[in-house]
Amino acid sequence: SQVNNHINGNADPTDLYFFEPLEGSESAANWEPGNSTDEVSSMLTGTDGITIRYLAPTDVNVMNPAVTLGSSQIHISAESGLEMGDAIVISDCASADAVIITSNPNTSGCSGTGQESTGPSDTCKTTVTHSAGTPGAGAEPGNANATLTKAYTEEAELLRYITHRYYIANDPSGAPMLFRQSGFNQVDAMVEGVENMQIMYGEDTSGADEVADVYVQADSVSDWADVVSVRISLLIRSVEEYGGDLDSATYSLLGNTVGPLNDRRRRRVFTATVDVRNRSLQ
Repeated sequence: SQVNNHINGNADPTDLYFFEPLEGSESAANWEPGNSTDEVSSMLTGTDGITIRYLAPTDVNVMNPAVTLGSSQIHISAESGLEMGDAIVISDCASADAVIITSNPNTSGCSGTGQESTGPSDTCKTTVTHSAGTPGAGAEPGNANATLTKAYTEEAELLRYITHRYYIANDPSGAPMLFRQSGFNQVDAMVEGVENMQIMYGEDTSGADEVADVYVQADSVSDWADVVSVRISLLIRSVEEYGGDLDSATYSLLGNTVGPLNDRRRRRVFTATVDVRNRSLQ
C-alpha cells in the first residue's frame, strides 16, 4: 500500500524521513539519490555509507474507539514499547499513514471491543498522540499535519518506521568505528574496529526480472528503484596492537585496495551480498 507521509520535511529528499528505501554515500560524499549531508562531515575519507528505511511490525493493533480523521490520537491494543519521537505507520494493507509520536504514550481511558479484546469492557492499553505544529523537545521533527487519510478501524496495525544510516567515523579517541544515525539528532556508536566499508548496489537493468545485472557504486546507480541487492565489504581490525610483526598486507574490498597499514594490529575482510526485500528473486 502507498504510505502517506505526514512527518515534517517528508517532501524534502534530503530529509531523514523522506521515504526512499535505500540511499548510499560513495567515499563519504553526500547521500545518493537525495543529496543529504547527514553525518557526511564525520565520515572517514574514502569509506562508504548506506541508509536503510523499512517498516517493522510491532504486533499491535488499533482498538475501539476507531481512529477518526480529525483526531490526533490512536488507541491501540497492547503495550508497544513506543516512545515520544518514534516514527510509526498505521496501516490496514489498503492504505498507510506515517507520523511522529509527539508525546509519551499513556494508558488513560479508552474502552471498547475490538479484534484484540478479551471482553465487552476491555480497556485500551495505550493511547498514541501524533499532534501537528511545532514539536516539543524529544518529538522532533514533528508532523506537518495530524489528519490521517481515513478513519482506521480494528483491522489496522502499527508499524515502526525505521531509518538507519550506517557509516564509518572516528570515536573520541581517534579510533575508527561503525556508527548509526537512527533518528532526529540520534547517533550511536555500534562496533569498534570497523576500519573501512565499501558498498556496491545490484541494479536490475535488463527487463525488470528482479535479478541484478550489474553492481555499481552509489554515484553510478541509474535508478534506485531498480536496486535489488547490496554487496557490502568490511575491513575489521583488532582494537589493540600486539606482537612485533607489522601488518604490511594489502586488502581488497570490492576492488578497492587498502593498505599496507604498517601497524601491529590484525585485520580481516568480511563480504556479503544481501537481497532487498520485495525486490529480488535471488
